[in-house]
Amino acid sequence: MLQLNPPIHVMTPLGEGDALIMIDYGPHINTVWGVWLFDDGRFNHFDSSDIRIMGNAMYDIPDPQQPE
Repeated sequence: MLQLNPPIHVMTPLGEGDALIMIDYGPHINTVWGVWLFDDGRFNHFDSSDIRIMGNAMYDIPDPQQPE
């Protein structure tokens, strides 16, 4: 388990949030991200294929589409 310091602003299937932790179970399983969701304050776990890291206006990187 890795605590992300600072947290990473991400988009999930349930909306935007801050990724606070990552859990790596090894090469045969996707990394799990622990995300604090902005809309309702829930803390959920998401598979790495469901996470999109938000853009950066300073580098002209657009925000991603919300995963389905």
